Amino acid sequence: GFWDLPVRVQGGLAALASFLLCGLPWIATALLAPERFETFPRPGLHEELWLSPRHWALMAFVAVCFEPATWLIHKHVMHGGMWWVHEDHHADTAYSRPELYRNDFFPLVFAVPSSAAACWVSVGFLPVPVASVVLGALAYGLAYLYVHEEIFHRRFGLPLSQLVRRQPYMKRLATAHGVHHSHREKAPEGQTSGARASEGGLAFGFLYAPP
Repeated sequence: GFWDLPVRVQGGLAALASFLLCGLPWIATALLAPERFETFPRPGLHEELWLSPRHWALMAFVAVCFEPATWLIHKHVMHGGMWWVHEDHHADTAYSRPELYRNDFFPLVFAVPSSAAACWVSVGFLPVPVASVVLGALAYGLAYLYVHEEIFHRRFGLPLSQLVRRQPYMKRLATAHGVHHSHREKAPEGQTSGARASEGGLAFGFLYAPP
């Protein structure tokens, strides 16, 4: 199966599948409403986004609100019914093997609808504030990617990350996330693999940790 393929083949197939899934709304829109791409992006979109204080305020609001939303998703979905996908991340927190993990596919849950929304805003099917919401989610997602994958789990080995890890707030976040992983097996008695591990878990946030 897929998980038995060489690492490079896994990566190539995953990248291709992700590209196709995110591109599907664009392809479908171009086929069903080609006239919408005659003036792409729609006139005035740049001004309504980047020159609008309302856009920046909404974008910032969504980015901030994504932390409690992600907390709920992490606790009740990733450590709930979708634990079978998230479990391999807890089984190998140091990313000791180079191949993909099932957990790596979770971002597609947000990426595909976001790509569709961006397309439909660009062609005028959706109002501009939807783009502000998408960009706020993107800002949070990029921060999550760096903090969780690199600062917490040292996955990429990026320069200056060690300096970032020394900052007091990052130390607090890393400590909280370490507590989360240390409680990963607090599940119903006698269950480990596939268990609803949220029942005893702690610290489900990513970018905020209480003092």
